[in-house]
Amino acid sequence: MPVFYGAVDAMSDHVMAGNYWGAGLGNASFDLQPLGGAFDLEDGTAIKVFAGNRKGDFGVDFEVSLSEHDWKGSNGFATHNAASLIISGVAYHPLTDIVDLYGKVGLNAWTTTVDFIGTSYEGDNGIGLALGAGIEIAVSDKFHFRAEYQMLNGLEDGIDSGDISQVTFSGVYYY
Repeated sequence: MPVFYGAVDAMSDHVMAGNYWGAGLGNASFDLQPLGGAFDLEDGTAIKVFAGNRKGDFGVDFEVSLSEHDWKGSNGFATHNAASLIISGVAYHPLTDIVDLYGKVGLNAWTTTVDFIGTSYEGDNGIGLALGAGIEIAVSDKFHFRAEYQMLNGLEDGIDSGDISQVTFSGVYYY
């Protein structure tokens, strides 16, 4: 009988509980178009750190996510930066004893800044919706791997608004 997250459900042999933390890296796409659509933003790097608790098929995730996006054609003279603090409820669907699909719904407290020709300008901040889905694979009883898609809704830069889509790959440590 494998034990992956801590406690095991006697009926299904599937993992049922545990605390975790993790970190991930991936790609972020910001659909905001600066200056009323005069520019598009390049895809950027997404970095995230997170912690949470899982009980059975449900859990809660706390996450900090950062991304940076250059204006297309700007040769790096203009950049949008986004930072998010996210709390999500998570629902898991076990496929096997070591593979779970999951979905996340939560709130995203965000802030943006714009760097333009070496000067940083405060963008905006607010609260939006965070939606995500992914797959988690147990590599050992303590270490897991996640691949995740996440949408952060309703970000603004003080003039324009848009959403960030992230695809990240993360390592997760259960304790």
